Amino acid sequence: MTNGHARYVLAIGGILGDADEKSEAWSDAIGELNREVQELGWSDYAGLGVNVVFRVDGDILPLDFSGVRSGSYRKERGVLEVQAAMAKEPVPVSRRAQLLAKVCDAIDEAEAYVVRRKIAPELPELRAIEAALLQANSA
Repeated sequence: MTNGHARYVLAIGGILGDADEKSEAWSDAIGELNREVQELGWSDYAGLGVNVVFRVDGDILPLDFSGVRSGSYRKERGVLEVQAAMAKEPVPVSRRAQLLAKVCDAIDEAEAYVVRRKIAPELPELRAIEAALLQANSA
């Protein structure tokens, strides 16, 4: 724990743009991926934590970006937020595959951010989680 807050190397969350069946399916897939990440361990971590927030498009809260982008960096908590835009209608691959691809993009974005800001030279713990997720996906 840091400053009274538990910190993970990687945390996954979501913001839904609608409250309908398709959005709920995204919510379920995001929650499942988050559980998988947390089962890999890496809690109570002392280094930089990254929180990937999936923004699912909708009529109530439409997306105003595409791809991934750096969000807020909370130095006192040691957490960087990276947002990932998700179209509500999935392309012809599984939701999990789409989410995993965006997690990889988000890790690239987080690493570029910390290098650019001279916060860290690299993020090896995040890369280890990325490798474990990719390996589980290929099994």
